[in-house]
Amino acid sequence: MIALATIIDTHSEASGFPIGMEITFSTYILFTASLVAWCTVHSLLISPGVSRYMERRLGPLFRYYRISYNIFSLLSLIFPLLFGLYLQSYEIVLFSWSQGWVVIRYGLLFCASALFYLGARHYDLRHFLGTAQIRSGAKSMLLSDGSDFVTSGISGVTRHPWYLGGIIFIWSAADNVYPSTLITACFVSAYFVIGSFLEERKLHKKFGQPYEDYQKEVSMLCPVKWLQGQLKRRTTRGN
Repeated sequence: MIALATIIDTHSEASGFPIGMEITFSTYILFTASLVAWCTVHSLLISPGVSRYMERRLGPLFRYYRISYNIFSLLSLIFPLLFGLYLQSYEIVLFSWSQGWVVIRYGLLFCASALFYLGARHYDLRHFLGTAQIRSGAKSMLLSDGSDFVTSGISGVTRHPWYLGGIIFIWSAADNVYPSTLITACFVSAYFVIGSFLEERKLHKKFGQPYEDYQKEVSMLCPVKWLQGQLKRRTTRGN
């Protein structure tokens, strides 16, 4: 990391950027800490324990908790985002989506968009945003508050299409990959994976054995089981 800081200083001087800003190991520690803090607080506020506590404390006002949570999450994300953009002014480009890589990048962005769109057909967006809770007084903090979970369509390919789409998007959204971009992608990806496990616990608690059977049939994120099923069907037809 110290060697990286030296390279960044040399790059900053050659590029005409101010040399007063020295990116060191501690700078990246601070940036990483801002990402960890956001992910931790974001997860804690929607955890079952905190949700139950806030429900007891807020009473009827708890219907505004989900939308308040979303607003707070967006506002608190501003600092790490601006921090990362500021660092990029002094960083070297580690990787650029150029030439033949452009096709791969747009393919990934298309997959992410498809996962978001197809996932939205199964989720209640008003419930996700928090507007449905305001009108109905619903207390669930899951992505959707349906009485049953959907196993068809994209949900028959991956159990968490939005989380998978988010991981693909975070790795392909930026034109250039800087050290801060790489750190952000790694931590946000880890956050989405952890978020998937936390969501799994809530869904298993709510639906029990039927959801456990669903877990055996469909992969949590990467659609390995779906691909295996498709390959098995084609092999069977070939024979």
